[in-house]
This record gives sequence, structure tokens and C-alpha cells, in this order.
Amino acid sequence: MKTRRPHPGGKNILTLMLTLALAITISLSLMTAATSCSATSKTQVFVYTPDFTSVIANPERGYFENFSGLDYLHPQDFEADYGEWLTDPECDSWYFGGGYLKLLRSSRQEGVTMLNANIYLNQYINSPELPQSFLAELSRALRVVREARMKITLRIVYADAWTPMVVEKNYLRHIEQIGAIITENPDIVGSLSAGILGPWGEWHNDDGYVMVDNRSYKREDRPEYENSAPTTDINSPEQGARRYRLIKQLLDHTPDTVPILIRYTEFLMEIKALAANPPPGMPPLTRARLDRLGLHDDAFASFALSHTRGGGWEEVFYPYWDDKEYNQAENAAAFAAQLKTSYGGDVLQCGETGWYPDDHLAFDADDPLSDTKVIDAGGQLALGEAAARKLTMLNRSWNIRHIELWQGANLPASGNDPAESAYTRLDRKLGYRFRLDTAEFTTSAKKGEPFVIRAVIYNDGYAGIIRRRPIFVVFDNGVNRYDIELTNVDARAWRSGENRLDASVTLPGDMETGEYAVALWLPDYYENLRGLPEYSARFANKGIWRGSKGYNYLGAITYQKDGQSAAQPLSDEFIAELGNDPDNPKGGADFQPTLRTRQSALIHEIEVSCRPPLPFAGYIPQLPRSRPASQSDETAHSRFQESEGYQTSCQAQRIPGA
Repeated sequence: MKTRRPHPGGKNILTLMLTLALAITISLSLMTAATSCSATSKTQVFVYTPDFTSVIANPERGYFENFSGLDYLHPQDFEADYGEWLTDPECDSWYFGGGYLKLLRSSRQEGVTMLNANIYLNQYINSPELPQSFLAELSRALRVVREARMKITLRIVYADAWTPMVVEKNYLRHIEQIGAIITENPDIVGSLSAGILGPWGEWHNDDGYVMVDNRSYKREDRPEYENSAPTTDINSPEQGARRYRLIKQLLDHTPDTVPILIRYTEFLMEIKALAANPPPGMPPLTRARLDRLGLHDDAFASFALSHTRGGGWEEVFYPYWDDKEYNQAENAAAFAAQLKTSYGGDVLQCGETGWYPDDHLAFDADDPLSDTKVIDAGGQLALGEAAARKLTMLNRSWNIRHIELWQGANLPASGNDPAESAYTRLDRKLGYRFRLDTAEFTTSAKKGEPFVIRAVIYNDGYAGIIRRRPIFVVFDNGVNRYDIELTNVDARAWRSGENRLDASVTLPGDMETGEYAVALWLPDYYENLRGLPEYSARFANKGIWRGSKGYNYLGAITYQKDGQSAAQPLSDEFIAELGNDPDNPKGGADFQPTLRTRQSALIHEIEVSCRPPLPFAGYIPQLPRSRPASQSDETAHSRFQESEGYQTSCQAQRIPGA
């Protein structure tokens, strides 16, 4: 079959002109892209080695421990347990003179970054004011937490194994006073459980049932509660209004960086429903305030499936705010799994396992809850629930029976997860676990040119970062360090799975000519903690963490000012200071990225040279000039930094498909 060639005239000329115009347009577009960098600048693409096995002690996630240091605030309630010990003159010096600090530092060395403590107000339940001496002791206890380089979750409690007869006007005032202490310590108070209502502040057993001496009774059978108003009936709009006022008071008197945790899913559902249609005389809650609300399940993976999924006692409940019937195992579970903030992140969900059947805790026909207790010996229930509910933290102090069972439950390798115990798998994956897959960034630039960085970052954990955390690109040569914040990037949106970083920043005008290490730094939101590497987020990669600096090393850039002919390379002293010398016994070849090079937006096979990454040798770092000089010694006493040394070989490769 013959093909007819078009005549170069008429419509065909128009077609040809349009084709040429389109070709020119595309060429100009390519030229624009190609000239977005100068002729001498280039970006390089690195592929980083993942770490799927290590447990990383990142802040604000993982296992937490109970902090009994606050028990000292009410020794009269613990004399039965501790006898004369708490009245010993050495007690105070042990708690606040270093004894307890040593224990906390030991836990910190084991990878625990979070604590949990109840603020017991048993003796003040009928007092309109907390004494200043009590508040001063609370502040002193929080200083111990700060010295240990940890953070803490607090909860106000008026009774342990009893249903407290709380007085609303009193606890609202107590919230104001304790909120002032939290406001003074927003950097180390990681979250605040709502507390107050019910035994242990757990929002149960103050409805048709009450708890007396750790046993549940029908309220009508306990005459001492005749004049005490119940607080935890999910079907009561009057009690719902009281709960709404409590939550609003907590939000009003604590910093907006501190999440507020609610014990049961149905109560969080209630607060969210009332936020738009609040009780009479109460204002609505903004979306920003609702973003602060999370869940703390005190019976995680310990009861029948319907309980642990919903965080409540009943199979079915009928909320007063709508006409639906809710099933705990379905509706509440789906609600908890789908919780999301307005900025695209996860809400804080954490908890601890509950009771267990044992010789001293047999089935009790008078206790309607005793037949729901189960043992999760293999950890499968906990692993499934942690993933579904995007769990960030779990108590390793309670219940120890479950913890021991999970430590002995060996799991086979699955996907990227290695063969390990159920305890270790939870330890690795609770909360966030960022892993750098590839990073492409500018490696040669002149004054006035942008620094461009693109990265693929996987979150292998169950949840994203909860609290605000800035992201900085760091340029460091041992003499000068420049920290540039990526203000348009929110790490809280890096949820489980694949995430992308795409940013461009202007290099500082006073940046000195030379070669710089390039790193990603995710320090604490609060500036007073930014000089402490323990509060920075570490990526799950081999060889890129610089423990003394608190940042994740990516590669290097050469920067050149106008009129200066050559860039000064990183000094041998800087390399040696960081441990990268031939005699370093910690040296190795753990970090071997695959390097791919892009020149002027076009892909070539070219030869490149790559300096080894900068390992950590356990020295006191030079902090940015913006930090107080006094903070430079803070890391000298830390026992929790990683000592790693790495070398690398970089090899140019052609990008597949180029």
C-alpha cells in the first residue's frame, strides 16, 4: 500500500508551522529546565543503605516507663508499701540528688525516651487550691526528667482503685494550677492524659457501677455514693457536658504543642461531635484544638477483641448525639484507625496492657469484666492493633506479664521485618521510623544560586511524628555551620509508607567559600533542646547518623563566592575530628551509597569523585552560632550517643532508562 506524501502547501503548511512552533516551545522549555542550574553546578542522586533491624531510640515514640518519682509528692499514700523508707532523711536526696536520675539514665541508655506518671491529688480532692509547696515539688520532679534527657506523659488522678467523688469546681481550678507548671515545661511534657474521672483517672466505673477497693459494684449497692454525681455514662448528655468542660479546660491551660489523651474511643467520638454543637453556654472547639486530642488505651491488647478495638467496656452503645447504634468491634475500631489531623498527620495513640488471669486473679462472678480478660501470648493481637490504630507509644512497665510473653514470642521474617521477638518488632515500629531511600541535591553552587533537594523517605513505623518538629538542611565544615529551615515542609505529614521531600532554599549570603557536609536535621520544636542530639530524629539507615551532631549526613557540597577561584575542601582536621582517619578502630565500610549524577538537567555517564561521609567519634560538637555557648558542653555527659565510623566509595552509574 502506497503512502501519499502531503503537498507542502495549504493546510499542510499550517500543520508544519504548528509542528515547528510546538517543537520550539518544547525546546525552550527544556532549555529553561537545563539552565535552572549554572553550567558548573550539578545535582547528584544517592541511594542509601536501609537499616531494617536496629531499634532506634528516637524521641517521643516507642516503649515508655512509669515514673514513680512523683509518688514522693504524697508519701502518706505509700507508707503501706514503703514503710519508714519514705520518711528517711536520705529519701529526698535520693530522689532529687541523683539516685533516681541514675535509674532514668539507665533506662535512657536502653532506648526509653518517654516516661509516664500520675499526679496524685488524693488529699486535695476537696481543696479549692493546690498548695504552692506541692506545685514546687512537681516542678522539681520534672527537672529530674529533663536531666535524664527524656519526656513525660502526665495524668491527674484523685484515686487509684476507688471511684473518686470529684468536685468539678475544684478540679477545674487544679487544672489551671498544674497547667501553669506544664506551660513552664512544654518541651519535656510530651502529652497529658485527661484523667481526673474514675479510678486511676481512666474514665470508667463512675456510672451505674463504682469501684471500691479494686472491685466493681452497682452504684445502688454503695450508699456512700448516693450524693455523688456520676461522670462516665456515655449515654448521658448532662455528663457529656461535664466532660466537654473538662477537656476544654485542659486545652485552655496547656500549650498547643501538648496533646490531650482521652481514655476511651467513644468519649473522643463524643467530644468531636460536641465540638460543632457544644453544650449550652460553651464555645465550639476549633479544628486546631481537635487536632490535639488523642487516645490512651489503658487496656491495650489485654481484653476481648471488642474491648481493645474500641477502648470501651460495652459491645454496643447508643450515643445521645445521634440516632445510631455503635458496635465497639466495628464502628469504634474504624473510628480510631481513621483518625487524622487537619494538616494530614496522625493523632497520638498510646496505651498499656491491662489485667491478666493468674492464680491471684481468678474469674469473679460478681465482676462483670472478669470474663473478658485474655492473654496475647504471641503478640499477634498487639501487633495487629498497633498497626491498625497507628500506635506511637506503649508502656513496658505494665503489664509485665504481657511484656515477658512478647519478649519470648519469636516471629519469622516478613517483608522488610527480620526474624525477631514480638517485643522487638513493636519496639522498632511504634510511632515513626523514617528511612531515607534516595536523595538528590545540589553538590556544587555559586553565590546566589539555589540549593535544591529532593528525597524519597519511607516511614516504616506505625505512625507519623505527632508533635511539631522542624526540618533543617545543614551545611557544616567544622568551622562554620549554617542551618536553613525548610519552612514549607511538615514532617508530621510523613505517615506510614512512601513520602516525598522537594524543596529549594537560598544559600546564606555570608556563607564562606569551601566544601561542606550536607545533612538533614530534625531537632526538637523547642530551641532550648536543639543543642541536645537525644532530642533529634534519626533515620533508619546505615552510616548516616552523626550522634554528636544530631543530624543525618547526606553528602557534600562545594560552594564558591564571586571572585573566589577555588573552593576550600573540608579540612583534614575536621575529617580526623569526626573519626574518619585510617587509625580509627571504629571505621568500616557500612555506608556505600550508589551515586547517580545529573548535569544541567540531562543525564550522562560521567566520572565523579566523592569524599567519604563524616563519621562520629564521640566529641563535643561545635554548635551553631545561634546557640548559647554554654550549651556546647551539654552533650559531653550523654551516655546515649551512637559511636559509629564509616567510609564509603562512590561510583557513578547511569540512571536506568537514561
